[in-house]
Amino acid sequence: MAYADAMIVLYPGAIVFEVMLAAELLAAFGAVRAATATGAPHRGSNGVMIIADQSFSAAAYAPPSLLLIPGGDPGSLIGNTDIDALVIATRQSGGALAAICAGPLLLDKAGVLAGVEIAHGYGTEQIGWLQERGHFRGCVLTDEAWRLQDRILTARPEAYVEFAVRTLQLTGLETRADVLDGLTAKYRQCC
Repeated sequence: MAYADAMIVLYPGAIVFEVMLAAELLAAFGAVRAATATGAPHRGSNGVMIIADQSFSAAAYAPPSLLLIPGGDPGSLIGNTDIDALVIATRQSGGALAAICAGPLLLDKAGVLAGVEIAHGYGTEQIGWLQERGHFRGCVLTDEAWRLQDRILTARPEAYVEFAVRTLQLTGLETRADVLDGLTAKYRQCC
C-alpha cells in the first residue's frame, strides 16, 4: 500500500506526546488524522484538546496507511471491539501499525502480534500480570529500544525519536539508512 495518511488513536490515559514527532514528520507526506472511540474530542494528558476526525468504527471503513498508537494506560480500551476492528482493517488493507510504550497491548488485543518480536514499555511485574490475563502470549517480547517486523513498529517510550523516524521507514517514505540515522541524530539533539 502506498502511503497516503496516518491516524492517531486517542483514548483516556493516552500519552499523545509519544507519537507527536512521528505525526510531525509524516504530515509532510500526507494527512494526519485522529480517532477516538466515539469521535468526540480528546483532552490529552497535558490538557490540550484534540479534535478527533472520526470514531474508531467509522475509521475502520476507510483504514489509514499507518495507525499510530501512543502508550499511557490503554486499559480504557480493553473492552472496546471497535479499536480491534480498526487495527485489523488497517492490517488487512495493507496498512502499517506503529505502537509505542503500552500501545502494543492494543495490537495484542486485536490479535495481530502472533509470532512478532516487539519492543514495549512494560516492566517485568506488569508483563507478568498481563500474561496471567492472556496478553502477550503469542509474540516475542524484547528489550530492544524499537523493533520493526512484518509492517509493525513497536518501541519503548524513551525511544520516541527512533519511533518517529522509523515510521518513515515503515511506510517506505525513507529507506536510506544514512538519512534515517541522520534524522535520528538531529531529533535526539533537539527533542
